[in-house]
Amino acid sequence: MKMMFPNLGVKSDVCWVDQGAFVSSAGIPAGIDMSLHLVERFAGRRSSIQ
Repeated sequence: MKMMFPNLGVKSDVCWVDQGAFVSSAGIPAGIDMSLHLVERFAGRRSSIQ
């Protein structure tokens, strides 16, 4: 990806990236992690474990 898009800032050490209006991930497991991040971002973190 870095070779195809040299002007793009590619972060290879993270599974997903949140840049405000843009959120991206690489692969299915990272997409699941990113989805959970978005749920927390929009709904908040609430723990029902006591």
